[in-house]
Formats: sequence, C-alpha cells, structure tokens
Amino acid sequence: MNTIVQVIVVFPAVSLVAGILGRVLLKNLFIMPGVVFIVAFSGILVWYNSTFSVWMIFYTLLAFLAGYLVDLFVTVRTWMKSGKRKGT
Repeated sequence: MNTIVQVIVVFPAVSLVAGILGRVLLKNLFIMPGVVFIVAFSGILVWYNSTFSVWMIFYTLLAFLAGYLVDLFVTVRTWMKSGKRKGT
C-alpha cells in the first residue's frame, strides 16, 4: 500500500476507532491514545523517519478526541436519562 494513503487515510481511521473502542470497552480515556502513541513511536523507530513525529502527535490527539467525544456523548445521554434537565 502507498505510504501517503496509509498516513492520510488508514492511520487516522485506525486512531479514531482505537479511541472509540478504548473509551467504550476499557472505560478509560487515556489508555488507547497512549497505545496509539507507543505504536506510532515504534513506527518511527522501525519504518519511518523522524518527520513522522508530527503525524504521531496528530494520531494521538485524534484518538484522544474520539474517546473524549464518546465520553461526552455517554455523559450527556446519562444526564438526560436521569431527568436532570435545565430548570428542574
């Protein structure tokens, strides 16, 4: 597979899915972004050069953002189900 396709399409999609699954299955916001960081860092050491470090940071933030949005969705959904609406 072409490296550009991996960097622009495949790796961000995997980071998003990892962030979502990390929040849903592990119930922790920080584990999967850490795993994404470690995997991307090892990719720098093994396959890519140091310019990949910018993408490594991007993928880590993307995984964190995906997990945070799922966390926010779950919190708001729980809050709405409990009947605590504004003005009550």
